[in-house]
Amino acid sequence: MEGDKDHRKMIYVVEDDQQQQHPASTIKWQDETLNNQQQRSWLHKLKSFTLFTEDRRITRTCQLMTFVGFFIVVMGSGEVGRLSTQWLWVEHSWSEQLIRPPYVPPHDYDFRVLWILFYVSIAFAGWRVSMRRQFTKLRVFAYVCLLLFNCLWVPVFFGWRQLFLALVDVVLLLMASMLTFVTFLQVEKKAGFVLLPYVIWVLFMACVTAGYWWLNYETQGFYNTKY
Repeated sequence: MEGDKDHRKMIYVVEDDQQQQHPASTIKWQDETLNNQQQRSWLHKLKSFTLFTEDRRITRTCQLMTFVGFFIVVMGSGEVGRLSTQWLWVEHSWSEQLIRPPYVPPHDYDFRVLWILFYVSIAFAGWRVSMRRQFTKLRVFAYVCLLLFNCLWVPVFFGWRQLFLALVDVVLLLMASMLTFVTFLQVEKKAGFVLLPYVIWVLFMACVTAGYWWLNYETQGFYNTKY
């Protein structure tokens, strides 16, 4: 036992002597350890990076281009429905012949500025979730359904003149927008709350469509066969 203790003491003495004889190598080894720890920390940040991190490889230009791509897709999907209705169905005075609910805005009211804001908010929400790499299957499904049902409402209501089918479409749009709002809110508050005005607008449009269908049920029914 005493021999083992003496052996341990000798090892410690040798190690202390080596550190005293080679202090530069000891400092170099400590620097390398510190650099490895910093590199691991940087890699951890890179794997879980969010918007405007220290990762210089993904520049703000790339982030801006990603947002522009989202905006083009969102605005394009909405404008396809509107432009197709104008091109395929020239007559647009049909809705003026219907019994209007009292809370419906005037026909000549311009909503283009409002819709541009909605397009920006929807694109911004999708962009934020994409930057956080949190686009799960459920979020992609909700986002695509939102764009799809939003695109279909104008052709169904003004083009096909089907009030009940337009009501079904706007109810599905409301469900998709609420699902998108909830799932995006779980990722980031900005990505969720930026969609709240659009969700309120869709709820209002559901009330408008339901009012049109209810007041014109005698002439329109569930399916407009006169078209």
